[in-house]
Amino acid sequence: MIINKIKLHNIRSYVDAEIFFKEGNILLAGDVGSGKSSILLAIDFALFGLSKGSLSGSTLLRNGTNSGYVELNFTIENNSTIIRRNLTKSKTILQDDGYIQVNGILTRCTAMELKQHILTMLNYPKELLTKSKSLIYRYTVYTPQEEMKRILQEENDIRVDTLRKIFGIDKYKRIKENSEIFTNHLRDKSKSLGPFISDIDIKRKELNDYKSNEIKLKNEIDLLKPRLDSIRTLLELKKNHMDSLDLNLKDLNRLKSGLEMNSMKSKYLNNELNGIKKDIEETTTRLSSYSDIKEVIGMGDIDMLVKKEKLKLEAAESGHRDILIQSSVIKSSISSSNAIIEGIKNMDICPVCKQKVVDIHKNSIKSEEAAKISGMNDKLVHLTEESKSLQNIISKIRSAMDVLNEERQKQEINSIRLKNFNEVKSRLVSLAKKMEDTAAGINSADDLIRNIRDKIGSFGDIDQEYSACKIDLEKYQLISRELDIKYSSISTRFFDNKNIIAFLEKELSQKTAIKEKIQNMEKIKLWLGDVFFDLVDSMEKKVMSKLYSDFNDLFKKWFNIIMGDEGIIVSVDSEFNPVIEQNGYNAEYLNLSGGEKTAVALAYRLALNQVINHIVSNIRTNDLIILDEPTDGFSDDQINRIKNVLDELDIKQVIIVSHEPKIESFVDDVIRIRKENHVSSVL
Repeated sequence: MIINKIKLHNIRSYVDAEIFFKEGNILLAGDVGSGKSSILLAIDFALFGLSKGSLSGSTLLRNGTNSGYVELNFTIENNSTIIRRNLTKSKTILQDDGYIQVNGILTRCTAMELKQHILTMLNYPKELLTKSKSLIYRYTVYTPQEEMKRILQEENDIRVDTLRKIFGIDKYKRIKENSEIFTNHLRDKSKSLGPFISDIDIKRKELNDYKSNEIKLKNEIDLLKPRLDSIRTLLELKKNHMDSLDLNLKDLNRLKSGLEMNSMKSKYLNNELNGIKKDIEETTTRLSSYSDIKEVIGMGDIDMLVKKEKLKLEAAESGHRDILIQSSVIKSSISSSNAIIEGIKNMDICPVCKQKVVDIHKNSIKSEEAAKISGMNDKLVHLTEESKSLQNIISKIRSAMDVLNEERQKQEINSIRLKNFNEVKSRLVSLAKKMEDTAAGINSADDLIRNIRDKIGSFGDIDQEYSACKIDLEKYQLISRELDIKYSSISTRFFDNKNIIAFLEKELSQKTAIKEKIQNMEKIKLWLGDVFFDLVDSMEKKVMSKLYSDFNDLFKKWFNIIMGDEGIIVSVDSEFNPVIEQNGYNAEYLNLSGGEKTAVALAYRLALNQVINHIVSNIRTNDLIILDEPTDGFSDDQINRIKNVLDELDIKQVIIVSHEPKIESFVDDVIRIRKENHVSSVL
């Protein structure tokens, strides 16, 4: 794995930064607190996400911001990979969904899915992973210097257990523990299975008894089967004969039903024929009652005459109404003139002009109105004479119309009688045709009756034959039922016996298998106790011895390269606890100087790196190591020896975090970090 680039947005002291990495030895240089370690934490976060108790969201997200991200670009086995993890602040700071892009193919993932992708790509053994961190990454790629010092100060049991996990040899301990658990399980299982096989001999005897009974029942079935088959054959023949007779009886019953139906039909048709004859007699009598009927003639002429008289009547009545109106108007005018004459008699002053009315003027008006009244009376007399004349005409017209209407009623009655006559005449013809059809139907029904009676006679005494066959059939059915019941009873007992045998055989098979299983478990217990435990102990000791030897040699080698000839000799004891001898005396780690502690921790860390990369050779981070402040407390000579350490490491990419200027001359590339106004940036 080679890191190519990392982008930081709102991560610790970084607002927006893009940092490029090359292969070789790279130095992250800058003052204390400038933001160098933040880059290492960002790389850790990009690969593995947040870790409870190790790397929290509040540690990473820049104060005062609500979101941030880290995007790491790296190459692993020639695959160009980009992984991005996001942080979001709500009530707490959480990981949001991100993505992973491999050779241009992008996959969006949850935080857990991203971690699973990375662990698969790095090929880290699952048994070396914990919920909080990856031990492989911690002890091969990146371990903060202070954390390595804490490891050296831990209790022996904790350190040894941790190293056993890292070296992969804790599996021997787990194998022995699991073997002990398995042995106890076999013991308990064997004890619990014991009662299941305690009655195995009783079950064998019971099985033999049921097998003897099976032979006896089989013999009874073999004796009964031929007799039952014979009865069934006879019963089948009787049933077939019965079915044949039944079909003939059905045909006979159909014929009898047809005979009865046609007899009823003949009787019905004869009754109907008599009724038709009676209807013909009655219809002929009715027809004779219409002998005086006449043809309807002149109905149209009468209607025309009535119409003409009606027009005359309407004209006369209209003229009479006009005379009455004129007479009424004249009478009104006469009344008006009389009113004027009467009114002028006592009038002295004119109501219009307010002048005195003289007698001459009064007389003139009276004479004028009297002349008008005389003329109107003459006209009224003339109109009265005309009214009387028109009334006579109207009376005559109405008398003529009454005569015409009476004649018209007579013609309508005659027309109705003529229609009834034609209907009766038509019914007589219909009845004659119906009588002819009914007579033909009677003849046809009588012919069918004779034919059916002949067919019925051909069946002979089939009823007696059917009754006799039915008695025989019932007798054989009774015998067959008795044999069936007996055969079914024996067969049921036989199959029940067979099922019990099968059940007992299965039970015995299971008990036998359990017995063999118990015996095998006893063999396994003996093998585990006598052979396997000793074998695992031997393997563990050999592996542990080799690891101890390799680790001890590497620890000494790296310490000597770092410290040179300072009069300090280091090694590790059987529990991988550093043993320090200074000027011929044993020394405690806590009593060493700062630089000496750093040298011990760095040598221990480099020894771990090489042993783990050698043991777990298929992990894909063996081309990368990150050294965090590896020269803390070093003298100038010790700092100069770091070049020898880098040359000896022979790793494709070494990232060093240090504020020591001298190291710049030992590396291939320097990335300078500066912090101003609480914001870190890359120069």
